[in-house]
Amino acid sequence: MAAYTFFLVLGAAVTLLWGWATAMWGGLGRWRALGCLLLPALLSPLGARLFYAAAHVPAIQHDPARLWAWELTDLAMFGGLLVALPAGWAACRLLAVSSFRLADALVPALGVGIALARMGCFLAGCCFGRETSLPWGVSFPRGSPAHLYQVLDNPLAFLRQPPPVYPTQLYEMTGALVGAGLVCWLSARAAGRGRAWGAGAKAFAFLAWYSAFRVLNGYLRAPSPGSSLPLWFYTLLYGGLALAALLAWALQCRRVRQWESPAVSEPWAACPPPRFSP
Repeated sequence: MAAYTFFLVLGAAVTLLWGWATAMWGGLGRWRALGCLLLPALLSPLGARLFYAAAHVPAIQHDPARLWAWELTDLAMFGGLLVALPAGWAACRLLAVSSFRLADALVPALGVGIALARMGCFLAGCCFGRETSLPWGVSFPRGSPAHLYQVLDNPLAFLRQPPPVYPTQLYEMTGALVGAGLVCWLSARAAGRGRAWGAGAKAFAFLAWYSAFRVLNGYLRAPSPGSSLPLWFYTLLYGGLALAALLAWALQCRRVRQWESPAVSEPWAACPPPRFSP
């Protein structure tokens, strides 16, 4: 688990520092931008642990100490997102920072951060996929989480070599990198043609892409051991998030095209001027 912890912390650090640098470069202010990023970064692990506990009630009841353990395990990404979004929005309102502009600044860093975290999952052997006969399937060693899951599903699997599974961790790593790069490229291409997306549209587009990718990847991923939530629940969860983000992206792009001046292209995301210099 040392590799998992290292890459998870590295991914969080890259997201925070790169996002902070991009926000400063975009003129959001050094310390105000940092404050808006630190609050969701500190609270998101709490949301990730609580969502995992809600999805694995029997396991938590059997060992309640897992709920407040300091180890960076038993985390659910969507739970962290549920807490990070409102916490970031509240911090932006308090510090007079455009939440949409800050979210746009985080897109490239977030893609890399997710990729690093999923590399940690791959090295630890967690979040593995179902069995496959494809040539790029990955066989994890005996005693790994994938092998133990296969033995629990079929005790005879103990007598043979662990069969290959879909490398869903690498799929998601690739999806995050491709999504962030594609969104940034399309946004820059639209701006070059004089059709700016507007503040927040880049973040909405990445959220729509990544959520839709999670839906598809979820059907290749093996069920989480001990999870009490069915696959259709996650499909509705991520599918609904993808549709909502896609709709928000379309509305924001349409709203920007209705305004002639770029200075008023964010009528519903405008913030009052800061009362102190950054």
